[in-house]
Amino acid sequence: MAGVRRHAAAHGWKALEVTIDEAQLTSALRETLRRLHPLGCVVNSGGRLNPSPRLFGKIPVVYVDPSRELCRQGVARVVMDNAEIARFAFRELMSGNPEALAFIGGRWNRLWSRERGSAFAFLAREAKLPFFPFQYRRESDAERVSRLHDFVRGLPPRCGVFCATDLTAADVSGFAIEEHRLVPHDLTFVGVNDIEQKWKPPAPSVTSVRLDFERFGYEAAKMLGNALATSVSIGPLMVTRRDSTRGRGRREPSVAKAVEMIRTEACDGLTAEKLAARFPGTRRLFDLRFREAMGHSVLDEILHVRLERVLSLLARPDVPIGAIYFQCGFRSEIALHKLFTRRYGVSMRQWRKEHAKYYFSKLYNFWVCQWCIIIDIREVV
Repeated sequence: MAGVRRHAAAHGWKALEVTIDEAQLTSALRETLRRLHPLGCVVNSGGRLNPSPRLFGKIPVVYVDPSRELCRQGVARVVMDNAEIARFAFRELMSGNPEALAFIGGRWNRLWSRERGSAFAFLAREAKLPFFPFQYRRESDAERVSRLHDFVRGLPPRCGVFCATDLTAADVSGFAIEEHRLVPHDLTFVGVNDIEQKWKPPAPSVTSVRLDFERFGYEAAKMLGNALATSVSIGPLMVTRRDSTRGRGRREPSVAKAVEMIRTEACDGLTAEKLAARFPGTRRLFDLRFREAMGHSVLDEILHVRLERVLSLLARPDVPIGAIYFQCGFRSEIALHKLFTRRYGVSMRQWRKEHAKYYFSKLYNFWVCQWCIIIDIREVV
């Protein structure tokens, strides 16, 4: 909850993180509140084990992705824009021209998992592609693993698979390898959270939708001083592209080398033509090999890397928007603006306003808290 601490530091608060087990939730929470007398609390529990607002009495409390029941009660909350997360995953999977799409939810069928699945199913229908959802059941881990193996085995060729979390995506892509499905040539995978993990060969590293976790905390802390705010929805930052959607590039030494060059030089003015000139053969032959290996063109890979850099600079208010195009390898500000608006549906200025405004330091007319408690509810397994 780095965002909570950022906001707390800017306003002279002391931010304290408290982890409470489910088994002693009520008693431990009451003891913590009695001992510290906080003037505000941010609660994070993954949407299942949220304590009732009645336990906090008159202390302001903001929930991070609360349960459906608490949402119905109208509690102050910061929630993920799960429809936008699904759209980011959809766009990445569609870049490989799939012939079918599938969705696999999280282990516990949380509200956010269901919302991502529903939004992705809608996008699949709009694209008129066959859609294969993995149905949730109450079952043991062994039963779930067995069903996932059967599910992956039965997916059609050239299927794009959206998984509700990176952990699920990593597991299922590994199951696909065990079932002799080629990843990503046959099946492609996208997860959510962009949590760095140590991948075990031959399972591929998984492309992921990166969430704006710091903004979650910042907006939650900010809401403690705004009695009128009840809900803020936070969209994702970007897609971190890895092997699970990159095609056979890792098996093609020349293409793997080209991808590495793109990652390091795309923002320094590297073009598809300049890159092709570094390899033997014609430009057309190089383009064909790259597309066959990666599932998309050289230009698409270059633009993807440049836009990742654009988003990271937009999140920094100290970088003028007019200077970003030069730092990211674009020829003109107009060219970047047109591409950005076409890709993300909003202008760069609007994106910064919606995603990066929490970086600005402002003064607010409300009480100064002695303590802002970050309450992290831990599920007992």
